[in-house]
Amino acid sequence: MVQGIARALLAVPFIADGIDAIRNPDRHVALAQSALQDFPGADAVPDFDNAQLTTIVRAHGAATIAAALTMATGKAPRLNALILAALTAPRLVTNEPFSAPAVSRPTRRTEFIRTLGLVGGALAVAGSRRKKPSASTDE
Repeated sequence: MVQGIARALLAVPFIADGIDAIRNPDRHVALAQSALQDFPGADAVPDFDNAQLTTIVRAHGAATIAAALTMATGKAPRLNALILAALTAPRLVTNEPFSAPAVSRPTRRTEFIRTLGLVGGALAVAGSRRKKPSASTDE
């Protein structure tokens, strides 16, 4: 029962972020454009126009919502938690504070730490075994 409640609570920020990406993609698109420009292999990445990036951002938001809802409802929670962790990787890249201008560094650091926590929570769900004892003890 506690695991079900924890999964549902963990899903909330993922769902909220997905909804925000669908309803208000502009901020997400700007972050994606900035990350693509700063990416070390940017020359190998195709150029996306604003409309294409908006579609990608919205699709990413929808996939995040779908994975979070299915994890929260207990349908393949371990698989969907892994999917959420993978879907969150781009947010870690776009919000990394280390190369950010000094003005935006505190905000980006907070978002980066929050996102790391969400990835950690998703990985904890992915590694949990419902009613099955772990092969090793981590005590």
